[in-house]
Amino acid sequence: FYHKSCGTTAALLIGPRIALRLASKSPGPLAGNHSLENMAGSLSHLALYGLITFLPLSGVAMGYFGGAGIPFWYTTFPAAAKEDRKPDIAKWSFKNHKLAGQALEYIVPLHIGGKCTILFTSFCLC
Repeated sequence: FYHKSCGTTAALLIGPRIALRLASKSPGPLAGNHSLENMAGSLSHLALYGLITFLPLSGVAMGYFGGAGIPFWYTTFPAAAKEDRKPDIAKWSFKNHKLAGQALEYIVPLHIGGKCTILFTSFCLC
């Protein structure tokens, strides 16, 4: 219940989040970082945005095309009409949703670890 409802909420908020990110100015790389650190940070950030976009949308596709509907807290958005359901898309979405979730379990700690390393080395050099 919570997993699916939070995912639907994320699906509704991902468009505004990406628009805000594109409209905002990034502070840029930290002074004194190695170019490999900056590149790794940028790549992990891009991977996170890809995952936080793909995960909710694939969850919505599972519910919509699979026929279960899209749970949203105490209601459910209807699924595709019986003749419009696409079980192949629902299966593909399920399989790749699970893979993306597993990837997220590795990328988040990697990203946090990188940020902590940068903060620690910056603090020690001060």
